[in-house]
Amino acid sequence: LEFGTDTIDLRAGDLKGLTVLGTGEVVVNQEQADVDFRVESDSDAYALFVKASTSRVGIGTSSPEYELEVKASTDASINIRAGTSSGDFAGVYFGDTDYPAEGRITYQNSDNKMRFWSDRQHVMTLDDNKRVGIGTESPGDYSAYADDLVVAGAGETGITIASGNSSQSGLYFSDGTSGTEQYIGYLDYNHSSNALIIGTGGAEKFRITEQGTIGMGPG
Repeated sequence: LEFGTDTIDLRAGDLKGLTVLGTGEVVVNQEQADVDFRVESDSDAYALFVKASTSRVGIGTSSPEYELEVKASTDASINIRAGTSSGDFAGVYFGDTDYPAEGRITYQNSDNKMRFWSDRQHVMTLDDNKRVGIGTESPGDYSAYADDLVVAGAGETGITIASGNSSQSGLYFSDGTSGTEQYIGYLDYNHSSNALIIGTGGAEKFRITEQGTIGMGPG
């Protein structure tokens, strides 16, 4: 032990391992030596580990590959818990030196909505009724017949389904998971023949070809 002016140092050889400052701080490795730091639990030698050469932190690992890595032999999880259900929220923020929260994922306890932000703008919301809003925080404001996925915009707004030029794109309406229940109604576009196909009752009923010909019944 070394006692200085407003400091207490714990040394091992030439290494100053622990420093207690008069300001109330406790500093490990104040001299910034290339020495790793770890905390053991009753079953894990690396319950907390700081790799000095890379400044990476590992929980459950001695070789973190990222700035913070959590590793377990089975399932691993991180819990971010806010204070109360009245209005506090929990979040993960992504930023840079110009702005610390360019992107974020937040969970608001008061309305039980998870919100996604990009470039400091809200882009998507998931609510507690399993509804998804893109461009809106309130998908439940729209028709109850079609509010599970709402895409909203102030100007031109749309959805694109893109596939290969010899493949097929589709929008399917299902009331089951077997047989024609999987596609009891559908809207298909065949890119190899450039035909738009409408099906009901699990079968084609209407087709428009690239020449503009309209066909009724099975193709």
